[in-house]
Amino acid sequence: MMVRRGFRAVIIGMLAAVVLSGVLAVLPASPSYGATPSPSWSLNSSPSLSTSASDSNGIASVSCVSTSFCVAAGVYVTTTRMFPMLLTWNGVTWSLQTTSLPAAPGSPVVYGFDSVSCVTTSYCVAAGYYMNAAGNLQNLVLTWNGSTWSLDSSASLSTSASQNNVLYSVSCTSQSFCVAAGAYVTAANGSQNFVLTWNGSTWSLDSSPSLSTSASQGNILRSVSCVSPSFCAAAGYYGNSASNFQNLVLTWNGVTWSLDSSPSLSTSASQYNQTTAVSCGSQSFCVATGFYYDGAVDQSLLLTWNGSTWSLDSSPLLSTSSSQYNNTATSVSCVSPSFCVVVGYFTNSAGNSQNFVFTWNGSTWSLDSSPSLSTSASQDNALTSVSCISTTFCIAAGGYMIGDNNQNLLLTYSTSAPVPVASGTGYRFVASDGGIFSFGNAAFYGSMGGKHLNAGIVGMAADPATGGYWFVASDGGIFSFNAPFYGSMGGRRLNAPIVGMASDPATGGYWFVASDGGIFSFHAPFYGSMGGRRLNAPIVGMASTPDGKGYWFVASDGGIFSFGDAKFYGSMGGKHLNAGIVGMAADLATGGYWFVASDGGIFSFHAPFYGSMGGRRLNKPIVGMAADPATGGYWFVASDGGIFSFHAPFYGSMGGRRLNAPIVGMAAS
Repeated sequence: MMVRRGFRAVIIGMLAAVVLSGVLAVLPASPSYGATPSPSWSLNSSPSLSTSASDSNGIASVSCVSTSFCVAAGVYVTTTRMFPMLLTWNGVTWSLQTTSLPAAPGSPVVYGFDSVSCVTTSYCVAAGYYMNAAGNLQNLVLTWNGSTWSLDSSASLSTSASQNNVLYSVSCTSQSFCVAAGAYVTAANGSQNFVLTWNGSTWSLDSSPSLSTSASQGNILRSVSCVSPSFCAAAGYYGNSASNFQNLVLTWNGVTWSLDSSPSLSTSASQYNQTTAVSCGSQSFCVATGFYYDGAVDQSLLLTWNGSTWSLDSSPLLSTSSSQYNNTATSVSCVSPSFCVVVGYFTNSAGNSQNFVFTWNGSTWSLDSSPSLSTSASQDNALTSVSCISTTFCIAAGGYMIGDNNQNLLLTYSTSAPVPVASGTGYRFVASDGGIFSFGNAAFYGSMGGKHLNAGIVGMAADPATGGYWFVASDGGIFSFNAPFYGSMGGRRLNAPIVGMASDPATGGYWFVASDGGIFSFHAPFYGSMGGRRLNAPIVGMASTPDGKGYWFVASDGGIFSFGDAKFYGSMGGKHLNAGIVGMAADLATGGYWFVASDGGIFSFHAPFYGSMGGRRLNKPIVGMAADPATGGYWFVASDGGIFSFHAPFYGSMGGRRLNAPIVGMAAS
């Protein structure tokens, strides 16, 4: 019989493990930036990470959208109660957040988070459970809007108030699409899988038989990962006829869930197998991770999805040692088919659990067992979650033991110490002479003001990794400030002048676009262009998709061109405009976009409309716009440096002041 270490239960379940015991009895819970030094893991064990050294604290999940914004979710336990716990990362430090929740009606008071998923700094979903007055666990969902967490207490979140329901995982691709997965207990006291789907306004419950192997077999979904509304993967396990746990994976095609119960998913029908985490880098690449029991000890186990089938990888490279106890992979995060990170724990020779990390480079897994991964070889440590946004930035979360109490543990994977970032956001303007104007927390790193330029500046973009920025000139020359230089078109012949640029949030590189729709890629993938094709109107701007896997161009007549995973949601091409389009921005929450015209008119496509200046008198024409990653709103900037804010804070402007050269573009910090 496989023995499970109690320490892991303390970290991911704590009091919930006690509450659930005997309830779910069928299945017991068990981009390189070209810079040196190379990325490495650093340990943060600050006392500020936990509520109290005398309380047990545990992080079950972490989700990052940038190097300066992550959320970690879990629980802390007092002598009689269990409460949900949330921490946020601002690029420098972690801070504990408070949540305003009604008093739990159950006794003892039980609240807990098992998962969190963020798509922007202003939209996250945390999922878990609470105990109702009848003593049954019910699904718990909270949503973050950039300033507060709000509770969704809809009865549709659970199968029944008289059944135990627990959400183990949630994955969001936008503000209008999330999937949460878990299990509920049937009248026969057997666990069955279910999923909840969010459409932007309501959650809908799916407990279809297609989600489970059989109603007579216990089933649990422990993890879900979505890359779009038309593709998700979910992982868990079920009990077979021989009472051995077997891996269970499902895929979502936008309409239905399909079950894969192929024998190739498990090492053996007579061995215990459990997949407890899944992460998809694309629709054709996912990794599911967990463990199996080889007859002597637990060993890490991974499954890989190639777009049509799952394959099992039980390479010895995935374990710290074939003789070490509890080589258990607990979480995985993939940013592409060539980069994934798996975290977990093993038991050392002294009998203490220690963290481990595996990294995938596209062909092989490599083990990082650096002492910096754990607080001490003589203390129990376990990593339960990891979230990566690039090949150079990840956060891993879990816990470690001090005496009888568990404390939160967080690790950062990066190339250097974090760049200090103040709370809130800000923006920058750039003038045609390269002068820069910074507002809010947008740091000033330098400019080209007062220096000779071969061609005028036409646009700018912020570096998502460093907080720095780039300018681009009409001849394709690039100017970098606290941001890496990856190349330019300066000094080369162009068919048409450059008119704008965008940064790639996935790789940290950038793109330029010319007025003829030609694209130039630097440390960023090329997804296509309109160069050499006839256009009805010149291109005037571009924007990257939130995941960096595509981009849009917009023309002065409002025509839109989509490449990569950038979806076409509509355009103004062929329609009458009062003024020409001058710029665009992507909505990080919905994946839609906005266009702005020189008269301040705004056009929204699959993105919220918060207002415009269309039909109002302006001192100078609008020349660009940017989306606020914190609130989801937007700003316009005029050629005189005047700023117009819609559902976004006003941090200042240059309106009414003398400028040496007109403003030509802006970017959010």
